[in-house]
Parts: sequence; structure tokens; C-alpha cells
Amino acid sequence: GWGGSAGAPQGQSQGEVKLFVGNLPLNVTQDALRDEFAKFGNLIEAFLFKRGTETAKGAFVRYSDRNCAQRAINTMNNSQFM
Repeated sequence: GWGGSAGAPQGQSQGEVKLFVGNLPLNVTQDALRDEFAKFGNLIEAFLFKRGTETAKGAFVRYSDRNCAQRAINTMNNSQFM
């Protein structure tokens, strides 16, 4: 499952906020990541980075504003993903 280490929002230009997402399941996909985090508001970007070619290591998600990011943190932190 997802241990959920959605980090504190980091301010970006024009009110955008980027979050780090860690402890992802090894088999998570880019589409699953995007679908899960789009639930919390205007998701601008979801970037999954992998160790080697097969296992997820972590991700960054970027929202249009702090409120969307805070909803994601409140819901996903310490929760199960997939």
C-alpha cells in the first residue's frame, strides 16, 4: 500500500503548489497516480519517477493552488493507495 508521505506544500509561481509523494506501491502507474490525485482539484502535473525500469520510487504532483494541495495531503497522508 501507500504509506503516504505527501510533503508540505512548496509554493511555485502563480500560486501553484508541488508535493512529493513517497512510499508508493511498486506497481503504481502514471495513469493511476494521475487519476488518484486529480480527485482533489486542478492537477497540473503528475510525475512518477522509477528506480530502474520497473518499480516506482516516488512522484511529484502539482496543483493550481494551495487548497487543492492541502486536500490531497489531508486525504492521502498515511493512507493506502491502490
